[in-house]
Amino acid sequence: MLGFLAAAAAQVVAPVTAPAPKIITQPVWATIPSAAEFTATYPTAALRNRVEGRATLQCEVDRAGALVNCAVTQEEPAGAGFGEAAFRISALFRMRPLSQDRVRTAGGQITMPIRFKLPEELPPDAIPTGVSIQQPDWVTKPLAADFANVYPLAASNNELEGTATAACLVTKEGQLARCSVLSEDPVGQGFGEAVLKMTGLFKMKPLTVDGKPVAGGTVRIPIRFVLPQEEKLNDIVITSPDLVDSQATVNCRAQPAGVDNCWVVNDKTPNGYAGGLALQLAPRLHIRVDEPGRFRVRFVFKKGESPIRR
Repeated sequence: MLGFLAAAAAQVVAPVTAPAPKIITQPVWATIPSAAEFTATYPTAALRNRVEGRATLQCEVDRAGALVNCAVTQEEPAGAGFGEAAFRISALFRMRPLSQDRVRTAGGQITMPIRFKLPEELPPDAIPTGVSIQQPDWVTKPLAADFANVYPLAASNNELEGTATAACLVTKEGQLARCSVLSEDPVGQGFGEAVLKMTGLFKMKPLTVDGKPVAGGTVRIPIRFVLPQEEKLNDIVITSPDLVDSQATVNCRAQPAGVDNCWVVNDKTPNGYAGGLALQLAPRLHIRVDEPGRFRVRFVFKKGESPIRR
């Protein structure tokens, strides 16, 4: 009887073994650090001495997909700062809720090997400090006309709007260097390429709004692309015995010096016949404007007796 009671007591007080954490081996990343952000966290001494390295982290994954409670398990070469750099860069990873093998990532663990490669090019005045600039004081920023000029053609034709974010290093002059695309939505519509074109139009003061130096820091540039506001002109009808009945619509920039930066918005003719004609004729239009702006016009081509004016 006493033996039975002792066994029962042992069962009552026996510790409950927690289930082993899920090991994530095939993560799907929602965001990863950019090349500029890797450069910004690169150990300064190792960068100046042209030393590459690696480190391995053991991390947990929270409900938002962030890596938390990370610990450095390996660093090579030891003492060169790559473990600390890997720990800092881990904050910029975000994992999707399901891995490639359909495992829920929240509450799981992951082993993260991170390799630090020397950047191919680095402006001498942009030695990274690892500081993320949150309050830049901009001297110059893109204008509305600049946004229109880089708007992806395919997205414009399909009347799509989108967003993209670039990450860049900042030189001591406040210019952006080593920019790379961090994210774009929707993917594959050209907004990532467009945001890279925009980065050359930004320049910040040597000090942030709160008085911190910007040289060597990293900054993220999120941009929302909205379809350019444009004026619609009346149809232009052209008749000639050499033409085929067709039509095409183009979007162009009008400025005091003339019309340029045109693209075809709509052309359903084989081999782009009407669109090609419209692009040839649009720059010949004479439009008086005080400041640059965009317009849309449809060219209607008809087979007939009146010749095209050249």
